[in-house]
Amino acid sequence: MITVNQQGTRWLRAAGFCKVAILLFPDLVYASQIRAQIQAHDSEAKAPAFEIVSIRGHKPGYWPTFERKQITPDGFNWINVQPQGLITFAYDLRDPKLQVGLIPGAPKWIRSEWYDLRAKMSETDVQKLKNASSTAREAYMRQMVQSLLADRFSLKAHLVSKEGLAYDLVVAKNGPKNMNAALADETPGISAIDSGDLQYHNTPLAALLLILPQMLGDAPVADKTGLTGNYDFELKWERDPNLMPGAVPLAPSPVDGSRPSIFKALEEQLGLKLVPARIPIKGIVIDYIERPSPN
Repeated sequence: MITVNQQGTRWLRAAGFCKVAILLFPDLVYASQIRAQIQAHDSEAKAPAFEIVSIRGHKPGYWPTFERKQITPDGFNWINVQPQGLITFAYDLRDPKLQVGLIPGAPKWIRSEWYDLRAKMSETDVQKLKNASSTAREAYMRQMVQSLLADRFSLKAHLVSKEGLAYDLVVAKNGPKNMNAALADETPGISAIDSGDLQYHNTPLAALLLILPQMLGDAPVADKTGLTGNYDFELKWERDPNLMPGAVPLAPSPVDGSRPSIFKALEEQLGLKLVPARIPIKGIVIDYIERPSPN
């Protein structure tokens, strides 16, 4: 059993589903925080930009088995990132097809080359974000990465919108159940028994929503339960461990049919239900991009 008793990144690592080095709860903040245009000069107001940027090719001969993204008080680091990853982050793209596919119009190298990015903000921007929430800080960083892509990768592109599958998580009939209110002095964390058995301790429901898209083809999930407290609960379901990225190896969950699907597990064990929905999903089409200019 792997147990982690601190909030944030280590919640996710313990469960084996950490994709990045910071915890970003899904606030469902979409297009309203993203500029409508890609080039900074397309807007009357100058978009924020990093003061110092270093982009270097990842160490040759080292197979990229991990990546590490970090928003720091004075900048932004992303080790071992593909350019497509930078673009999807910068424009908050949530189309599940981009997890495995190429952005339309893009050359193949944006998914086959890895870079180490280190960027520093100006002192003015540092002070501006000093007391900002994590959501506001991330939105600001996305804009700065947009400027970086335009400057260093000469990115020119346009945004598109299409309808896509999503899910609403709601309280099922006679639910919720088996979700006990956590004690105030209980240490928050997640215990991973295996890849399909997670025990949540003193955590908000947002911690559960972080893993659900991975079981649903990366379809977005919106919390419509109205549950706002911190809870103790356990969820067991049948899961392929190969679909659970992360640095912590986990024992595979049984695949003999003894456990339910994620849909049935949520409803039978927690009294929650996933309801399909259709939402507009933002996409992007690349008109031009080139490899990053020298430092």
